[in-house]
Amino acid sequence: MVKVGTDIVRVERVSRAAKNPQFLTRMFTPYEREYYRRKGNSPETLAGLYCAKEAAAKAMGCGIMAFNPHDAEVRHDDGGAPYLLFYDRAAQMAGCERASLSVSHDGEYAIAVCAIEV
Repeated sequence: MVKVGTDIVRVERVSRAAKNPQFLTRMFTPYEREYYRRKGNSPETLAGLYCAKEAAAKAMGCGIMAFNPHDAEVRHDDGGAPYLLFYDRAAQMAGCERASLSVSHDGEYAIAVCAIEV
């Protein structure tokens, strides 16, 4: 069985939230914050990372606050393709440790789709 979740967000909404350093450290892992930095602190990149976590939560049938946001980490393979790694409570809820992910952004919006095979 495959569980799928999707999320869309206005880039500006995440960009405004990112002005609060607590938002960055609460929502994103050190790897994700470093990826964001390497991408020139692009608001689109950050919105995509946020969407990915929300899409994962929806695929699990819950909200993002049902687990520590650090327990769903967006990673990238050698070709740059994103995927999710789950840890602790998120791994228990997802029923796996890794999920497929697609992230995109255009103009005002970022979108992500997460597929969890269980």
